[in-house]
Parts: sequence; structure tokens; C-alpha cells
Amino acid sequence: MLFSHGLGGSRTGADVWGRAWQAAGLLVIHIQHAGSDIDVARNGMAALRNAATAAQLLARVADVGFVIDEILRRQAAAMPIWSAVQTDRMGMAGHSFGAQTAQALAGQRYPMPASLREPRLAAFLALSSSPGRASSLSLQAQFGAIDRPFMAATGSLDGDPLGGALTGASRASVYDGLPPGQRALLWLQDADHMTFAGNASPRIHGRNGFERAAQAWALEERHH
Repeated sequence: MLFSHGLGGSRTGADVWGRAWQAAGLLVIHIQHAGSDIDVARNGMAALRNAATAAQLLARVADVGFVIDEILRRQAAAMPIWSAVQTDRMGMAGHSFGAQTAQALAGQRYPMPASLREPRLAAFLALSSSPGRASSLSLQAQFGAIDRPFMAATGSLDGDPLGGALTGASRASVYDGLPPGQRALLWLQDADHMTFAGNASPRIHGRNGFERAAQAWALEERHH
């Protein structure tokens, strides 16, 4: 399982998800994306907004491609551990900007001819999924070509830390654009954006001016 952090995150986050996947027998790789990671967050909200770009999405997609290439290289070299990896069953998960990264790799379409689809990945999980911001394409045009198992996850308090118009309902609309079949939606009442970040050590009260609702904080362990 490959995991892509949200805007301003790092490879040390999402420990709840990583430990659960590891306990289930998966090899888990948390990828840190230079240019949209914690180093950017240290410079404040304005820097984070400036990092939420198409160029950074493309860089993240390239990061994942590099990681897959490296897994295959290590396996071909018969390096310990890597020879046991089932490379035909690699999954991709991400939170927030990481969810957008997973969506792109799954085959989300954009108002451009090039596809970012990564054929070497078998299934996808988008935590705090989101439709394209101000996209001219319908939900079906954006997500209708995704042909592998895809799960979207959001909740009633899953707003937009950047101050945009995204809500839990709009995030859940990704499911409506997916083709019938191997699709799923997880909806958690009173779960907020940081619920889906999966941070237990330490738990995050808020970040860069984004304050959490009391009920989301109180229910976080149950939601996890």
C-alpha cells in the first residue's frame, strides 16, 4: 500500500492507517512530497495555498511513479523483503491533496489531453475525496473512466482547510461520478477533515488556522 499525505503533511502522518494496514499483512510505504509537504506548512497558510497547484499534483504523480519503479527495481534485484511484494496487487491511498493524487493515478480526467493514469496500481482509496476544483467537466466525465476498485471516504464536517467551498457533500459526490460496480463510499457523521488524516501520535487539534469542531475531536478514535 502506497500512501500520499495531504497538503503540508509528511511521511510520519497517517500512522493510524499505516499501522492497521501493516497489521493486516501489507507492506506500507508513506511517500513525502517535496513542494507540498511540512516544509511548506511551516511558512504559513499563504504558502500552503500557493502549493495547491496543478504543477504540484503532477510532481506528486511523478513521485508515485518513481516509488513504483524503485519497488520493481529492488524486486528484480532479489533484495530482501521486496521479493515478497505482490506487485500486481499494489494499492494507492491518500488524504486530501493525497486523495487528489490517488484520483489522478486511478484515471480522473481533466480539461487536458494527457492522462495521469498509473496502470500498475490495482485499487484506490481517497480519504477526503474531492471533485476537480472549478472543473468544466461533469462528475461522470471526470470519474467515469476509472476501471479499478475505488473507495471514497468523507464525513459531514469534512470542510476545506484552504477556505474554499468544499463540503462533505461535495466530496461525497465523487462516488456519483464513478461507474457502477467496484465503487464504495464511506460516510462518517461528524467526522471532519483531520479525522481522515489518520493521525494518532500526535492527534491534531487544528492546523494553520483550521480549527476542529468539538464533536469531531471527541469522536475521532471511534471513527478511526
